Amino acid sequence: MKRVDDRIKIDLSATQKALLPLNAFSQALNLLLNDDLMENLPIDYAAVACDLITGKKVVLTQGTLITAVLASGSIPGILPPVPYQNWILTDGEASDIVPVATAKELGAGFTIAFDVSQNFITHPSLENTLEIVNRVAQIKSYELKKLKMAAADFIITPDVGRFHWSEFRAYEDILQAGYLAGKQALSGLNNII
Repeated sequence: MKRVDDRIKIDLSATQKALLPLNAFSQALNLLLNDDLMENLPIDYAAVACDLITGKKVVLTQGTLITAVLASGSIPGILPPVPYQNWILTDGEASDIVPVATAKELGAGFTIAFDVSQNFITHPSLENTLEIVNRVAQIKSYELKKLKMAAADFIITPDVGRFHWSEFRAYEDILQAGYLAGKQALSGLNNII
């Protein structure tokens, strides 16, 4: 039975671009956001995505807000990439994991980075190929994140490292952790500013 189960998983991953359809994410965003043009928003907004064709960062500053959020939030394997103009876009983490430099390129004089990543596990399971490949990706991501974070003028780290990004039921705890971290950061920010 295990072989059959493994074969089904392999076949699914070979025939589908993602676990969830793009329209499900799009419908959820339509409930949460107005489909305003980014250039008309009262506060400057940019979304960072990665073009799967060239491997380069794509910074979206114009066009519809929902398209930008769809593209920059398209988590590989979970949501399919987003075709837009001449690009095939996915989550910006692939090319710009913490976009501090991008914010500065866009004119930010002071940058605040939020570290909402999961805790780095020090004793991972390394029993099979998938776990080993996943661990190498985690290490690369962790090391790159540290380098990119160092460029920020101020870092806020809410106590959310114990949560997986998909734990939507824990949103109240996550919101509370973010609120507390922001509140604690205010005095340090006021001193710097």
